[in-house]
Order: sequence, then C-alpha cells, then structure tokens
Amino acid sequence: MKPTNPYEPPKANLVQDNSLGVKQCANGVVFVPTGADLPPRCVYCNQPAVQPMKERLFFYTPNWIPITFLAGAGLIFAFEKFLFFYVYLVICCIFATIFQKSRQVQVGLCDMHQRKKSNIFRISVLLAILSWMMIFVSSYMNFFPFASLFMLSMLVCSFIASRSRQVSIKSIKIDKEGCYLKGFDKRFLNGLSS
Repeated sequence: MKPTNPYEPPKANLVQDNSLGVKQCANGVVFVPTGADLPPRCVYCNQPAVQPMKERLFFYTPNWIPITFLAGAGLIFAFEKFLFFYVYLVICCIFATIFQKSRQVQVGLCDMHQRKKSNIFRISVLLAILSWMMIFVSSYMNFFPFASLFMLSMLVCSFIASRSRQVSIKSIKIDKEGCYLKGFDKRFLNGLSS
C-alpha cells in the first residue's frame, strides 16, 4: 500500500466541460449553442483532449452572396463593361464582409493527433519554402522553365501534405442560437448525444 503524504495538495480534475447543449443533428451535423464549446475530446479519435483546447474561428457567409457575385460578373462580361468589374468586385467584398458571421469554438485534439498536425504543418511549410528557393536559384542560373514546373509540383505537394489526414470541420450555419458544424470523425460523433 502506498503511504499517504499529508502535505500533498489535493488532486482535482481541472478539465472544464463547457459542452452543455452540444448535440448531433442529422447527417453528422453538430449543433454548438452560443456560449458552449465542443466536448473536451479529440475530434479524430474521441480520446481525452490536451488541455487547454485551441480556439478556432469559424466563418459563415450566406449562400446568396457568391450567387449574386457570379450573376453580376456574368452581366458585366456579357455587356463588355470590364472597367466596372473592379468596382463590382470591391462592392461584393464589402457586402460579404458585412453579412459574414463568425463564431469561436474550442476544438480538442489528443496528444498524438496534435503532434501529427504540427508535423504535417512543418512539412508543408518546408516544401513551400523549398519550392520558392528553387525559383530564385533557377532564375539566377537561367534555368527557369524547369524551376517553374518544379515549384508548381512542390506547392501542390505542400498543399496535399497540409490537408492530408485532417478532419475538415466547417460551419454550415451560424445564427443567434449557435452554430452548426460539419466534418467530424465518426468516433467523435458516436460520443455525442442526438
């Protein structure tokens, strides 16, 4: 039997579970009410998350904004008034910024997936830096066509490396009640209430 130390501070579970009201809707959509966060579990494997959890900012732009942009751009190109396109582009960006909604939610990762994610990020940044270095070296040595092809392939590889094996969580809708998120792993969804 382990002897007890009377001077040892008490051990407490300091994990704050601010996930009251988080529930799973249809088709893998998770509703996170305003003022709540995701449960302190990994979104990949449903293991306990490393504390403190990282906050992530989710954006939602209404669907009518890109449709309006494409319709207006089509009209401008149909009437060949290309000068108005830049003014129209600025106006659409202002409207998208005004009507865009955002919400911060804490997303949990376990220790293993947090390390994997940081390693993948480091690899993708290294590939991107190497591709840009190749452009500068090849332009100095007058070997530009090969370098541009190599740079393009390295940038594609860095993008694939940064997106591989990541749960792509995105917001479907944000309103006053909360936000609707989609793209979680099935193991995480099985741990949520319906």
